[in-house]
Amino acid sequence: KGDFQKAIDVFLKTLVLPDIDEIDCGLILLQTLHLIAFSYYSLQNYDEALWYCQEFIRTNPTYREPYFLMGRVYIDLHLNTLAEAVIQAGLKHSTYKCNWVESGSSWSSESEFLLGAIYLNLKNYEQAEIHLKEALRYQPENVQLLKQYISFLIWDYTMGYLRYEGTERKAFSKYMDRKCLYV
Repeated sequence: KGDFQKAIDVFLKTLVLPDIDEIDCGLILLQTLHLIAFSYYSLQNYDEALWYCQEFIRTNPTYREPYFLMGRVYIDLHLNTLAEAVIQAGLKHSTYKCNWVESGSSWSSESEFLLGAIYLNLKNYEQAEIHLKEALRYQPENVQLLKQYISFLIWDYTMGYLRYEGTERKAFSKYMDRKCLYV
């Protein structure tokens, strides 16, 4: 429980199994690469996490999971433009939709959530709102998504108010009426 280094040690031993790339059509290899990358990510060892994500993609570029994990690494490193490019590449190149990696509404919301976070960091608030709302459409009960979206709405309301200070009341009223429709 939470011992990522021990998990990495076990997963690395799995990688040396004979014919691992042939077991279950290579899915064991891919899952092991992902678990190693995720464990390194959890330890904030981003170089190793990226290396194992790239190894996953070199082995089979048709799953979104390594792209999205790379996106998380780049978000943590404040490389938001690179994070956006990697996530978009994952959306473009992935072909598997219903399998051990991508199942259910939580996976569908992942790209939208990550893009929403990226656009918030890039101060592209219109795109952030679009993607966060789309993530919530897939997973309306997700507490993390709800917190992110509520934080966005609070920020947006505050900025709307600050913009009001220098503009006319009618424009602010119209702005707030539009925002209230989103809640």
